[in-house]
Amino acid sequence: MTDGVTVDNRIAFGRPCIAGTGIATEIIAERFRAGDSIASLVWDYRVRQVQIEAALRYELLRRRPNGRRVRR
Repeated sequence: MTDGVTVDNRIAFGRPCIAGTGIATEIIAERFRAGDSIASLVWDYRVRQVQIEAALRYELLRRRPNGRRVRR
């Protein structure tokens, strides 16, 4: 698990989230891929830049080279 990301079945139905927030890493990655900057994500979610970067790093590591999702 990447630092700053947690998986807890009681939060967000067990989806990976930024630690202590309930913000799903997948949502952060989708918005980033859609063109949102890290700065805008920091502003919108009121978290630190390192937390956004951890979420993006987690999602990057979760994907295989062919773009298919890796099962947890």
